[in-house]
Amino acid sequence: MNKFTFSKTLLIIILAMIPFSFFGQEGGGSAKPTRADFKSYLYFTGDFGLGMPSANNFDQKFKPNGHIGMGWQFDNIVGLKGKIGYGALGADLADANTMKLDYIESSLSLTMSLTDIIFGYNPNRLVNFVPHIGIGQLQYRQQFEDQNGNVIRQVGYDNNDPINERGGGILFRKVVFTIPMGAELNFRLGQHWGIYLDYTASRVDSRTLDGKIDGDKRDWFTSFNLGAVYKLNNASKRDSAKYNSWFLTLDGGASWLYGDNTKSLDDVKGDLNIGVGYFFGNCWSVYAKLGYGILEGAQVWQDNVIFEVLYSDYYAANINLSLDLINCIFGYKENRLFGLSPHIGFGQIQYRTKCLVGDEYLMFGYDNDSENNLKGDGMYNRRVVATVPMGIELTYRFRKNMDIYADYTVNWTNTDILDGRASGSCYDYFNTANVGLRYKFNKKCEPVVEVEPVEPIIQYVQPETPEPIIIRDTVVIEKTHVYYNAYTDAFFGVGDSQIHKDYRNLPIVEKAADGSAQIREVVVNGYASPEGPAELNLQLSENRANAAADYMKQELSKEVNITEIDFVVEGKGADWEGFIQAVKESNIEGRDEIVSTLNSTTEREDALREIMAKYPQVRKLFPQLRRAGITITSVK
Repeated sequence: MNKFTFSKTLLIIILAMIPFSFFGQEGGGSAKPTRADFKSYLYFTGDFGLGMPSANNFDQKFKPNGHIGMGWQFDNIVGLKGKIGYGALGADLADANTMKLDYIESSLSLTMSLTDIIFGYNPNRLVNFVPHIGIGQLQYRQQFEDQNGNVIRQVGYDNNDPINERGGGILFRKVVFTIPMGAELNFRLGQHWGIYLDYTASRVDSRTLDGKIDGDKRDWFTSFNLGAVYKLNNASKRDSAKYNSWFLTLDGGASWLYGDNTKSLDDVKGDLNIGVGYFFGNCWSVYAKLGYGILEGAQVWQDNVIFEVLYSDYYAANINLSLDLINCIFGYKENRLFGLSPHIGFGQIQYRTKCLVGDEYLMFGYDNDSENNLKGDGMYNRRVVATVPMGIELTYRFRKNMDIYADYTVNWTNTDILDGRASGSCYDYFNTANVGLRYKFNKKCEPVVEVEPVEPIIQYVQPETPEPIIIRDTVVIEKTHVYYNAYTDAFFGVGDSQIHKDYRNLPIVEKAADGSAQIREVVVNGYASPEGPAELNLQLSENRANAAADYMKQELSKEVNITEIDFVVEGKGADWEGFIQAVKESNIEGRDEIVSTLNSTTEREDALREIMAKYPQVRKLFPQLRRAGITITSVK
């Protein structure tokens, strides 16, 4: 088995394992850590290794390469990483000549932990298998030498020698598009450090990386690298609820061709698209689009003959996956105004092109039988090619259900004659820059887990010494009256600020408003379970306190005049004291260690994450902490 066959076999095995791996999500019970326990983080990488070309009819040589990079792990499965690198490739050609090449590389890849998909989330796991795929660019220069070491040809060098073919990159290097794909085997050494082994096969949008044009296949190069990774402190916990909705889009703007033609503003034309999609999991969306566009190309020279793309139009259809970076990094907020979303997809275009070569017309994909027309297999004999649209979108929410967005997309096509000219060096692509509107249907909130019912507690306490009461900003100490404090809890679902349906008919309301005493004050304190970020818990506790206060006002107003009642409403944030007390009263193994750990640290969030990994049964205590405490003070 040669090296190129091995590369393809490895990738096929990785892709074939993915559908079956989802069977590993079930099992283990609720005591296991879940994805909701994961905190996203930023990391940096560096690696060094060997690479070789995989192309036509020569013996490959291993040459060194290295990379530095950084990435963001969104959850325990999905991440995004970018890297830049420098390397060399070499080979002995079939004609006894030698090829030498060095390159500058950059790429952006999507990573996926196959181990977590199969076996579930485990923060203490030492080894992870992580496939990845992405997009990138290679800027290279190459030199060909004969058996005597004489230079016979150069590509991408910074000189005007007749044997040199300049490119359009840094210092006139040749620039090609790449699709890197492969897998990493990661080993965790500690809280911050790890090492990894990486194998990557990069598909190159060129048949001349090896210096030889071959119409059978595009060239590849592969690399085997050993690297180190450093993880920064955990940044934010995953949201506790997922907000899903359908949406419709309409956009239009500019389109322009990027093939062998020269580029000019005069050749910028237009396009129009409609789409439908679905938001899921706060960060992700998948959408399909249909569109129509027009392309033109400026004059270029081909064998001293004027070559011009007079007109080209296309129908486009594609499906895309989009990732909202703002929500993934900073957490979901319903009132956030801006979003930034890279996207990638696959699709097809059906196009026709009319060119002028000297005094002769050349056509592709037209519905006629002219000898100068090359028909296709699409609608009305249009040419059909596959596309890979990739780009980025900036979104602004100006109404609850309406967004306006600006989108830039590069559409890579699986053809070298979109511009009507077969140069043999690279595939063509076209770009679009659009402005559009998105209409979002009503969102649906799906809690990650169900709230566990907790029995409400009602207490009536008669103080031995009456407390001072503030009435209309005047302190009056009543020594002849008896005061009653009635207390209960209203409970909430995970990440929710609506009172749970089982606790909307609170007995405290009926008891306090029975006419036997006059209500003076209602104190409502909101709380959240402590597993989330402090800022989120504080906001959530305030929302719960306000929701409970509004409910009390609504119910009490049916029986009494609430204008004479003082309402004190406050969000207390995470109920750490309630959690510690619940641990003390539980039968959880290691409860003394848990209480001691939480009482001796100021970094309780990080400590709790380690506690949940070691004692996952503490999660059963969280539902009783998602509450609002209500105290009604009455006097006779």
